[in-house]
Amino acid sequence: SASIYDHFESMTMNLAKTVAVTIDAEEAKTLRDAVLDIYRTVCKENGGVPDFLGFSDEDWESYYARYDKITEMEEYQNLLERLHQINAANHVASIYLGYMDTETGYGIYLADGSTGADVCAVGTCDPFEESNLERMRQGDYDFPAYVTNYPDYGWLCSAGAGVRSKTGSIVGTAMVDISMDSVMRDRQDFLRNLCLVLSGITALILAVLIFLIGKIVLSPINSLARAAASFVSDREAHKEENAQSAISRLKIHTGDEIEYLCHSIQQMEQEINDYIE
Repeated sequence: SASIYDHFESMTMNLAKTVAVTIDAEEAKTLRDAVLDIYRTVCKENGGVPDFLGFSDEDWESYYARYDKITEMEEYQNLLERLHQINAANHVASIYLGYMDTETGYGIYLADGSTGADVCAVGTCDPFEESNLERMRQGDYDFPAYVTNYPDYGWLCSAGAGVRSKTGSIVGTAMVDISMDSVMRDRQDFLRNLCLVLSGITALILAVLIFLIGKIVLSPINSLARAAASFVSDREAHKEENAQSAISRLKIHTGDEIEYLCHSIQQMEQEINDYIE
């Protein structure tokens, strides 16, 4: 698991940095300024960041309508097309350009190049953690790759890299999410198959051990016990015929204490017979 995580984290971080240096920073700055102007106006009218979690469908519709002109901007169209190209070339789960507003602690979507039903509209806001806020206030806008597993999104490896203008100022953050669902399913299938194989091998080993224990240990002991139990009956039956008893006919060659016990019982039988005679 560690090697899988390391591989995806490295790949996702490298892709995020590639996106950050590939897109046009000046176009990103123009788009950022336009989106941020609307966002700040909304916050000013509301007396602070709106309660996005409490928004109704009508509230969201009204909020997103304020960004309609953004999608008509040439800079937005160019950046979105570039993100779509990178998405298609790398088959990522999600790729978007955002701006991390340290004044309000929210990340604002500028352009989402993802595909499918989960595309976020311009102006969508998400709060970020206090630890990230402190790091960004110190000038570090990169988000080291991390792995998450949520029911709605599955296994994702996410990373972000700051987009800087020619002067070095931050104009946005390129975020990339790479799906790990297929590799995690493969890992689960591998582990399940491995468990089945190991279970089969364990069962086979146990069967062989039981067979060997029965053949090497239990069978000689059972033969020895049956012969000892028939000592008196054998003597009565064969005392006139001078035939060998079951004990004397034992052929145990295990090379261990069982063979030694057999020889001791055979010797004991002979001594008892001599004593009786």
